[in-house]
Amino acid sequence: MEKFQPSDKLSKIAEFCKEKYNEADLEQHNWSHIVRNIYRAEEIAETKEDVDMEVLYAATMLHDIGTTIGEYENHDENSRKLAKEKLPEFGFSDEETKKIVEVLKEFAEDECELIEAKILSDADKLEKSSLASIFNTYKVAKEFGRNIEEMLDDLSKYQKLAEESGFHTEKAREMDNGGLQERYESLKKLKNRFYEREDFTASEENLKIDI
Repeated sequence: MEKFQPSDKLSKIAEFCKEKYNEADLEQHNWSHIVRNIYRAEEIAETKEDVDMEVLYAATMLHDIGTTIGEYENHDENSRKLAKEKLPEFGFSDEETKKIVEVLKEFAEDECELIEAKILSDADKLEKSSLASIFNTYKVAKEFGRNIEEMLDDLSKYQKLAEESGFHTEKAREMDNGGLQERYESLKKLKNRFYEREDFTASEENLKIDI
C-alpha cells in the first residue's frame, strides 16, 4: 500500500489519541498496540475494495481509547462517547462521526456489517494470535493486577477464540495461520506445567518454618 496522506482532521485525532494512550501508560492497551493494529488493518485493507481508510484509521485509533478514562469493563462505551465528543471538534462531519461510532459499536459487539468494522475486528483478533501473543497476555494480566495463577485459572476465553476464531476476512485467516489455536494450546501446556511444580505455587503455609 502506498503511503496514505492523512487529512488535517485525521492527524489531529491521531495526536489526541497518542497523547491519551501515552498519559495512561498502560501495559497493553497503549499506543504501541494501536500501531500494531493499524499495521494489520492496512495489510487486510489492501485485499478489499471500497474501504474508507480515514474511517478505518480513526476507528482503529479510538477502539481502546476508553481504557484511558475509566474501568476496562466500560471501555467500549467510553470509547464511543469520546469519539462522539472529539471527532466533530477535529473537523469530522456528522456523517463521518456517525459511521466511525457505528464501526466501534459493531466491533465491540463483534457483529460486523461494515467492511471497516470487519477489518478492525480481524486486526484486533490477530493481536491474540500465535505463541508471540502470550507476551501480550502477560501484559494484560499485569495491567489488571492479576497474578499468573489468576491468569491461568480460566482459559475458557482463549479456548473460545481458538474454536470460534470468527475472522471476517481471508487475509486475516492467512495471517493467523492457526495462531489462535497455537496460543490456546501453549497456555494450556503452561498451565499444566505450572501446577505440576509445587515449588511454583508454594506459599508460607507450605513452609516448615513459621515466618
